[in-house]
Amino acid sequence: VSALLGGTPPANTAPTVNAGPDQTITLPTNSVNLTGTVSDDGLPNSTLTQQWSVVSTPNGGTVVFGDATKTSTTATFNVAGQYVLQLTASDGSLSSSDKIGVLVNPVAQVNQAPVVNVVAVVLVASSIVPVWPAQRLSGAEAAESRL
Repeated sequence: VSALLGGTPPANTAPTVNAGPDQTITLPTNSVNLTGTVSDDGLPNSTLTQQWSVVSTPNGGTVVFGDATKTSTTATFNVAGQYVLQLTASDGSLSSSDKIGVLVNPVAQVNQAPVVNVVAVVLVASSIVPVWPAQRLSGAEAAESRL
């Protein structure tokens, strides 16, 4: 209508994307609910797509999305560490994205009482040297015979 009246048609703007808040979980819990939001001005043709992707993982880490094309979905992680996820939206002409961090803590260690192992030590005399009553030993000999 504005073009017919000699005005300038509205300009297309990139979608607005919010991936949601950063999250922290502790194993054995290994998944989070992602609650992103996307909005657009409807230009150029009212088509809007969105996609979750993985930006970074810890060594050996993988992420499985429930449905990576939905703004609200789940993400499941296989190892502890810091993950960065990204939600991207496109209107067919322009796109934008937002990132979130997910910290997956290792399994919490349960404080347990220390374990004590008792080991019995038995000393066995290997030889006994009898001292006869009639035998007289000097001081040095007496000390040596007690060894």
